[in-house]
Amino acid sequence: MDSSVVAAFGLVAAIGVVIAYAHHRRREGDHLGRDAALAASLRTLADGDPVRLAAVDEFETTIYRRLFAASTTAPRLVATAWSAGGLVLALAAALVTEPGSGALVDVAYYLALAAAVGFGVALIVHAVRAALAATVVPRIAFDDGDEPLADTATNDAAEGSAAKGAVATSGSADTDPPTAAR
Repeated sequence: MDSSVVAAFGLVAAIGVVIAYAHHRRREGDHLGRDAALAASLRTLADGDPVRLAAVDEFETTIYRRLFAASTTAPRLVATAWSAGGLVLALAAALVTEPGSGALVDVAYYLALAAAVGFGVALIVHAVRAALAATVVPRIAFDDGDEPLADTATNDAAEGSAAKGAVATSGSADTDPPTAAR
């Protein structure tokens, strides 16, 4: 088998992998949307049963964690994959063209090199952004809030209101409307 045929198959395979990865990420978002709709319908079916509601809460927490990751890291990873695919194609175009074979081929060669540099820079930028999104972006805490607050001003205010005869809560929010009679 000729090496150019192997290189062509390698190019097709590399671009196929990029397209498949982007398609997989898009389908993952669709799947998470269906899971969120399922969680909403399960919540209505739970009908106030605390055990079933706890299971639905756990399911929703898992979905929202995956949705957060899919909305912050996945688009950057897809952009990195597309940049890698563009870099592979631009490098292949630069390797296929030989400078010195004519003015048009020289222009194509230098355009392919410029595109390779552009896609290389984009690949690095998107890879760094994906790494930062995966490691540095603040995460959403889904804990119950049973632990005491770390903010001393909030703790002092809660202790002051408890000392005045008000009922201090354990971190749960008051969800009743202000006009509701208690």
